[in-house]
Amino acid sequence: MKVPLPPPSQLSVKNALEKTADLGVSLTFLAAFSLIPAGLCVYLVMEHVKGEKHLQYVSGVGPIKYWFTAFFWDMMMFLLPVLVIIPLIYAFDVRSLSVDGNIGATICLFVTYAWAVLPFMYMTLKAFSNTTTAFFTLLMVNMFLGISLSTITFLLTFFQFVPNIKPVYLIMQKLFLIFPQYSFTSALMQMSVNQVRIDILSQFDAGIAQFYHPFNKRNGIYWNVISLVIQGLVFFIITLLVELKTTNCDDRISSKKKGEDDLDDDVIREKERILQNSHQQRDTLIVKGLSKQYRLNNFRHILAVKDLTFGIQPGEVFGLCGVNGAGKTSTFKMLTGEILASEGFATLNGSNITSSSSRRLIGYCPQINSLDNLLTARQVLSVYAQLKGISNTNEVIKSIVKAFGMESYINKQVKAMSGGMKRNLCVAVSLMGNPDLVFLDEPTAGMDPVARRIAWNQILAAAARGCAIVLTSHSMAECEALCTRMAIMLNGKLACLGSSQHLKNKFGLGYTLKVKVSGPPPHTNKMVAFVQSKWPQAVVKDQHLNTTEFAIPYAGGHTLASLFSIIEKERHNLYIEEYSVFQTTLDQVFIQFARSQQDQVDDLSSSADSESASYSIRNPAYFGHADDSIVIADEKATGSTKSEREITRL
Repeated sequence: MKVPLPPPSQLSVKNALEKTADLGVSLTFLAAFSLIPAGLCVYLVMEHVKGEKHLQYVSGVGPIKYWFTAFFWDMMMFLLPVLVIIPLIYAFDVRSLSVDGNIGATICLFVTYAWAVLPFMYMTLKAFSNTTTAFFTLLMVNMFLGISLSTITFLLTFFQFVPNIKPVYLIMQKLFLIFPQYSFTSALMQMSVNQVRIDILSQFDAGIAQFYHPFNKRNGIYWNVISLVIQGLVFFIITLLVELKTTNCDDRISSKKKGEDDLDDDVIREKERILQNSHQQRDTLIVKGLSKQYRLNNFRHILAVKDLTFGIQPGEVFGLCGVNGAGKTSTFKMLTGEILASEGFATLNGSNITSSSSRRLIGYCPQINSLDNLLTARQVLSVYAQLKGISNTNEVIKSIVKAFGMESYINKQVKAMSGGMKRNLCVAVSLMGNPDLVFLDEPTAGMDPVARRIAWNQILAAAARGCAIVLTSHSMAECEALCTRMAIMLNGKLACLGSSQHLKNKFGLGYTLKVKVSGPPPHTNKMVAFVQSKWPQAVVKDQHLNTTEFAIPYAGGHTLASLFSIIEKERHNLYIEEYSVFQTTLDQVFIQFARSQQDQVDDLSSSADSESASYSIRNPAYFGHADDSIVIADEKATGSTKSEREITRL
């Protein structure tokens, strides 16, 4: 039986080229579906950079819940364009994707590609610190992997019958399937090629379509779909493992490196108290041997936090102070679970502080305002109230709004708020739900005096309810107003520990006497001679017209009362118009320790987990006292280190 050939018009070169035009559709879809996952990941990068994700973790959202929720939402957003594209495929008669069973294979391919490429994107998000960079990088990576790898295998098909080329072609065809972009693009191209073959060969054999069925293992997209399913599972598991920190890239600290540094006797007593078992019934937070070591790009190591051991009891406000590179931010990151400790641990009420059971008992106000710009203040409070498991949400929000004076901006979007308003909202979120432990990282930075006073009152009220609070601040006035105990960190360890008055008594330079006399200069000379005769160790630190300032060290054994008594008795004889005597301020104690701080900031900034604090000891909130000139004058006379030069520039 003779079968007539189809008309020549159906076998022309022009007709064949028209059939192969569908190959370009795969590249069009690649461009579109490279844009979608990159755009969806921008929000996740922003949450990571701003610290919103970590704040959610501390508030009780675990990594598993966070990433499953993110993945579910992104899948829904990814599939919305798919629902739009399917009718367009029929409208433009893209036969390779719509005829017979191809439409089912097309939908399956889109879904499995979303399943694989989203976790693939998630694995890379921590590498970005900017949303714009993240978007364009992920877009280019998607398009490059899809186009370049598919082009390589496509070109090799023309040489697959060459003996030396065929093994390379087969290996690459299988190897490239580990990339979702290649699996997706090559599958679309394969469907287009198969449809061209069917359209041409079916004119000779009507049953040829079965041989090129979309899910045929030999000529179809079966292995592409299987690889996408496997990729999605593997990439998602890797993302969870990274978040759960089951692997630690930081080196453990050997006893030789760690060493035994000289510690202040108060720090030693606190360490002994913690290492004994008497603290277990009293301390809310217990930190034992906490250390953090960073590996730098030049294969050197820096021990940023060294063997911290202390405890905080219920109702105590513990101040943690220090200059740049002292280790405060690294300590906060370890205690809140943002980075893994190289050594040591911390417990909250006897449980690991980073466990899921402990997270709901913690409040956290990060240094950066980690708030969603698109939400209103009321919505922010509502979200975190639900995350913390607070049942009577509306009542709690009303009480917070009243307590923090937020009535004027409670319905305002975060992006429209001032810096002080955002800070106030962050403090409110951290104190919500009466947590057992609260971390406050510079809580009142950027607040006006009224808002600052309100925040202070709420912090003290929380402490009065039995909440243990850890606070960092560069305002020594704030530390004196709030903290029952303070510690100053120096080169990663606690340099001193105690109440503010205890630190001033122990580490202060002495007293400052400021005297203003009336009359001609001889009266001033007489007064200076009298002061130096009474207190031989007194030093004139500043003199302007008829006002003189003295520094009187503690070595003389004089008390504040005795100084006042002596000056008051001779006030009229020395023509004294006014005078003041005050003790060394906490600022000066802080500056004393700042002089010894090693400059580790540049080294730490080059590491992946370097301290992100941008602190400055040049804070006008506490460098406004007259006796600051004692420190500045001394530094100008004796020379200065980098930290001292910052102070001198004041």
